[in-house]
Amino acid sequence: LVLSLTRGIVRHHIHLCDEPVKNWRAIDTPHVRRLRGSSFGIVGRGRIGTAVGLRAKAFGMNVLFYDPYIPDGGDQSVGFERRESL
Repeated sequence: LVLSLTRGIVRHHIHLCDEPVKNWRAIDTPHVRRLRGSSFGIVGRGRIGTAVGLRAKAFGMNVLFYDPYIPDGGDQSVGFERRESL
């Protein structure tokens, strides 16, 4: 979902489905925005939040999370940055 939103895959797919041959032009493809260095926020760092955060980290994103139930220090083991409030 993150890749689809940042790279405009759905918009480009809908455009091509109208008329595949006529609508394809290399110049009309959406501009690709790089994910490296952008921020990715997670609310709740449970099993799913950690898995999603690790995938975002693999793309070079800065992962921020908020979870009042996780003790301090757990964020350092996965390389996420804790936020104290939403």
